[in-house]
Amino acid sequence: MLSVYQFYVVAAYLKKEFREVVEAVDYASMLSVDNQQVMIDLLSMQGDAYHALKEYHKADSVYEYILFKDADFESVLNNYSYNLAVRGENLDKALEMSTHLVELNSMSATFLDTHAWVLYKNGKLDEALKYMNDAIAKYNSNAVYYEHRGDIKFSLGQKDEALSDWEK
Repeated sequence: MLSVYQFYVVAAYLKKEFREVVEAVDYASMLSVDNQQVMIDLLSMQGDAYHALKEYHKADSVYEYILFKDADFESVLNNYSYNLAVRGENLDKALEMSTHLVELNSMSATFLDTHAWVLYKNGKLDEALKYMNDAIAKYNSNAVYYEHRGDIKFSLGQKDEALSDWEK
């Protein structure tokens, strides 16, 4: 029975029907679930859906629950720390999570970008630039990475270099 909800949640998530995601995961969580990893995967999508719905307290609560169950769950460490940084909230916690994330997996350009952005929001500009350069070295065709590096360089007073990155 749970597999039906898995497919439904994934489909709703991909279609950006975030209220449907939230409700379907709530319903699925009431079922007897033998596979806790599947439930954590569904909860991760629910946390992201709450964030998309701007229900940040609920998103954070779901993320906290997942990290209580699995402190190394990479996608939640990534999304939660990035979302906190974007919101400018609980930046110490965001830094703790993004640091742990790159300790777990320093090969992911996405995780390096998240860590760089959290460092930037924490005012650690030189370190942020280093991680952003590493992210771009691993995957140089992501416009968001160049936008972030431009923001970091601008804050470092490197206005011409920032403009060049923003144009990319």
